[in-house]
Amino acid sequence: MEKDFIGYQALTDSALRGVVRDALRRIEKVRPDWRAPFLPDLQDHADGVDIPEFLKEQYPDEMTIIIQHQYWALK
Repeated sequence: MEKDFIGYQALTDSALRGVVRDALRRIEKVRPDWRAPFLPDLQDHADGVDIPEFLKEQYPDEMTIIIQHQYWALK
């Protein structure tokens, strides 16, 4: 396998995080009273993810987090 000189995976990961971040920012500005759920997937083994061990055991690859009804203080 060839060496990844441009960090393609890191660029892709960053872009995908940006999609989630930008979607939440748009919701906050346009519809702060919006009640529909937002369902991002979390890769629990990714760098920087800090969750309890029992959740990592229960969801070894990824889990879906449901964010609903509390956008007004989401940071």
